[in-house]
Amino acid sequence: MMKKVVLFLAIVSFSSVAGITDITTKPVALIALKKNSAQYVDVCKAADDSCKEGTSIWKEKNADGIFYLTTSHLQLTKLKKDGDTYSKIVSWDFTKETKNEYIPDD
Repeated sequence: MMKKVVLFLAIVSFSSVAGITDITTKPVALIALKKNSAQYVDVCKAADDSCKEGTSIWKEKNADGIFYLTTSHLQLTKLKKDGDTYSKIVSWDFTKETKNEYIPDD
């Protein structure tokens, strides 16, 4: 009986926490900018001229002013255009690897 009560409480508490932290991941359609376009050049300038060989810039299809800059060095930067100004929202660097001595096998 005690096991059933504990199981019931666990299920109820997990589902209530899941309802509070309702974070969903949705796909975003992206459109590639042409390297010779004015928008491509403007985004490159805003990203500290980090446009080198292997750089691509993507624009969200249904959101004006949201851009993603990707590099061949596994870096991703999200930028937002507000008026004539581009600003970095967030950037990710996937080249960095954190090593943990204790990694359990699943």
